Amino acid sequence: MTNRTEQCLILDPQSPGIEEIYQTVPNNKVKTYKIVTPTETLFGKVYFDKPKTAQKEISNARLFEEFEFVSKLHFDTQLSNTSWLLAYEYIDGIDLQKYFSSLKDISGELDLSLSIRIIDQIYNLSRQQNVPNSSFSDSTPLCSPIREGFLSDKDHLAFIDCYKFVLDKNSSTVKSFPGIYSDRNPRNIIINSDKVTHVDFGRLENTSMIFDLIKFIRNGTDIQISSTDEFSTEVILSNDNYKRYSSFSAETEATLLRHTYDLFNRSEISFRDFQIMYQFGCIHNHFFYLSKYGKLISENRGDLRKIMPRFVYHSGALKDLFVYLTHYDDRVIDLNAWLSKMVDSVVTQHKQNNNSSRYTFSN
Repeated sequence: MTNRTEQCLILDPQSPGIEEIYQTVPNNKVKTYKIVTPTETLFGKVYFDKPKTAQKEISNARLFEEFEFVSKLHFDTQLSNTSWLLAYEYIDGIDLQKYFSSLKDISGELDLSLSIRIIDQIYNLSRQQNVPNSSFSDSTPLCSPIREGFLSDKDHLAFIDCYKFVLDKNSSTVKSFPGIYSDRNPRNIIINSDKVTHVDFGRLENTSMIFDLIKFIRNGTDIQISSTDEFSTEVILSNDNYKRYSSFSAETEATLLRHTYDLFNRSEISFRDFQIMYQFGCIHNHFFYLSKYGKLISENRGDLRKIMPRFVYHSGALKDLFVYLTHYDDRVIDLNAWLSKMVDSVVTQHKQNNNSSRYTFSN
């Protein structure tokens, strides 16, 4: 079976039994396949010209193979001098990001007991031994959250000067609650009925699972635009507009946060201090996605019907955090000014690109 699968991919990815699912990276550096054989179905991931990245993912996958809720790496093989195949078990189901969105029209949010089980799984993943040669990407909570090109070099430097205290808070979180961060973005969690499977461990960092918790709770939903509203700073930063795209209610978020705090059993750190650490981590997460989606809108790239609501969500979530955290640290006031400046810039650029300001947002 393995030899047949390897030969199919080496000779002809379009041969019977090999179906390309989607292109993961626009520059053709990674492609994914559904591989159907007479005995089983596999998920194939092929890296092109990225041998170190492939080897890192192989090592990461082996690190978690003892967990029954993690997709198993069946084999890996070098296809050519420039390509490497990783073959995982194929998982039927829907990724959690899509599932969050579908729930908005039914029950509103994920079942609480299932949410708690996922958090327990993330916690267990984080307790593994430290990752050798852990590297940090541009979204790590210890670096600037702003995507390259979103701000001018001068503004980016000014923003970082204002933002340093958030990075200091995140460093404190890493020291207080250390562990493996494994990018538990909801897109990397597959749901099938009550079965949960974690996939894609291409990126691990020795930081803290608190940042995985934030990815799980604070990533928002994938709801497309459908009713007309003005794409303006006022709409984007309205007090409640962003909540329609939230994965969880404020009450459920508080319950999940308390559960995570209890898992750590760190009585010397108060729950309130734990909440503050979490909220500053949320600031970083939302600024990262604000700049990611803001850059796409400004450049008129991608499906704006999906991108604009995500921009609204991360912008509004930031404003909501700032209202609360201003009482804790008045330096947040300056970050709020940066938020308004960034949103104004995106709105202005988009209007210039399209000569229109009317778009739709739905709940």
